[in-house]
Amino acid sequence: MTAASEVDDSDSPFEGGCDTELGRGFDVEAIKAAITVHDILGLDPLIKSIECPLHHGSRRSFSIFDGGRAWTCHADCAETGDVVTLWQRMHRVNAWEAIEALAAQAEVERGLTTPKPRRARSPRPGVAKGDARIARADALWYARWLAPRRDPGIDERGQRYLASRGLAGLCEALATWRYYHLTFKGDGSPSTPIYTLERVSSYDSSAMINVAERLVAPSPTGPKVLVMKDHPTKFSFGRPDLLLAHSNLKRIVLVEGVMDYLTALMLWPPGGSVLVLGAHAVGQVVPIVAGLLDDGEIAPRFRRLPLTLIPHADPAGVKAHASALALCGVHAVNATTFDLAGCGDLNEWIRR
Repeated sequence: MTAASEVDDSDSPFEGGCDTELGRGFDVEAIKAAITVHDILGLDPLIKSIECPLHHGSRRSFSIFDGGRAWTCHADCAETGDVVTLWQRMHRVNAWEAIEALAAQAEVERGLTTPKPRRARSPRPGVAKGDARIARADALWYARWLAPRRDPGIDERGQRYLASRGLAGLCEALATWRYYHLTFKGDGSPSTPIYTLERVSSYDSSAMINVAERLVAPSPTGPKVLVMKDHPTKFSFGRPDLLLAHSNLKRIVLVEGVMDYLTALMLWPPGGSVLVLGAHAVGQVVPIVAGLLDDGEIAPRFRRLPLTLIPHADPAGVKAHASALALCGVHAVNATTFDLAGCGDLNEWIRR
């Protein structure tokens, strides 16, 4: 998967359309017959115009025509295209990757001229559950789309909230953490990527498989953390590949939850001798430890470094971290638990 900042379309045969013969073995016309713009955007087939999903304007400048096979943005984009070019622009990938992703959606195989019968789609059309390539492209696109809409747009309310959580200097620190796609809403709600342990060509961005948003003011009946629907959430906040890239590491810290992860970054900033990883939920603590132990490249380095676990002081957190400690014991990993001195979590600990 190519990172958005590295996409090179110079070899692309597409200029607002597709040449069937240049689809690297795929029948592009069959793909376009099976997938519509409405499918990609999750729209009712009767809709003809919407706010542009590419430049996110405030008026309905994005027109859909030719039975959902083509589109035009009449505003900032000033561009016309088909489903392949739309996928390229939305997911920041090149033409070949767009064709492969859409072929998977349409279930068109190389050498076939007609699509297979289509199965029921996920609630979010355009994203195949379990498809890591699509998930990485979509998560990276979403993180990059969020950034200009949030930073530095934290309002006074958001500044007060972050200060109340002991994170007043976090936004200023982000400027030195270039590979962390951390963003904030005006009210201070943070979003941070979830990275996969899978080997990819450019770990900095291509390894992103989801984005987790911690809501400052969740509804009484709703979740505190939102993630991208139908995307995998299995692995960690923070980049486990740094175990291989940085020889100066002397310790790994594993925390639970978005706010504790951001708190840990303030205590042990990136680039130092401590690698901070975070679990999206308590159920991911043990899988993260297991994944580090099982990875052929990372495991030797992981086992040589001390691991500090920082659980939430609730029954689920205590249980999960006890299981993680037991797993480390089996593999002779020097693991300890951070003493929160009666506090509920790390963020509460720093505010005492």
